[in-house]
Amino acid sequence: MQGMGGHDMVVLRGLILYMVCGKACIYNPTTRQSVTLPVRPVIKFSQKVKCCDESIIYYFGHDPVLDQYKILCIASTILTSINSLTSEHWVYVLESGGFWKRIGFDCQPHIPTIGRLCISGVIYYLAYVSLSCYVLVSFDVRSEQFNIYEITQSAL
Repeated sequence: MQGMGGHDMVVLRGLILYMVCGKACIYNPTTRQSVTLPVRPVIKFSQKVKCCDESIIYYFGHDPVLDQYKILCIASTILTSINSLTSEHWVYVLESGGFWKRIGFDCQPHIPTIGRLCISGVIYYLAYVSLSCYVLVSFDVRSEQFNIYEITQSAL
């Protein structure tokens, strides 16, 4: 968006989620108001664990039943010293007094790709769990539950 400094944005029901200097912002083009979300807490790894790469991606969802907007943040890190992948999952309810809360994730850690879509209260996105294995992930905005579906290479 020209003049806003963001290079990654999600449009949902007339609102725009975009990033500026590592911070998530919501812009309402009708009112021309912008709100910067608080920075999410950061989980620090032991100094003995060497990180190779970190990916932080934000998703924008809407629960049509409760008419509630939520931002999902996934922070994924490749830990080279132990040859592992870890991911944290955070949710922010877009309301007065909103705050980030870490949510449980009992599925395989993954690194999301940039594509995303919210349909009928469910956020969908592609992610990879290894260099050669992609999955489709769904996140129910109301229940804050994830599902992962394996994708064969021929489907990509």
